[in-house]
Amino acid sequence: MSGAILEHFIKAIPELKNRRYLQVFEDAREARIALALSGKPNDKAPLYSRNATYQYIYRKGWYSVTEFDIRAAKLEASQCQ
Repeated sequence: MSGAILEHFIKAIPELKNRRYLQVFEDAREARIALALSGKPNDKAPLYSRNATYQYIYRKGWYSVTEFDIRAAKLEASQCQ
């Protein structure tokens, strides 16, 4: 994730100042994009953790992925082939 985008998310979600929470957030974004690239349904965030805080952060990351993010990832993947 680029610095400007990361700063935006940290301002919107102050919990992301914590490294562990930031990692969970980024994991969720990567997982959703990977699922979208595979063509599988990705409209509902899966259970990541039974810890409520981790699950909350994971869901925030999952739903932060936009159609633009998915299209950009598809374009990047097609250029690598």
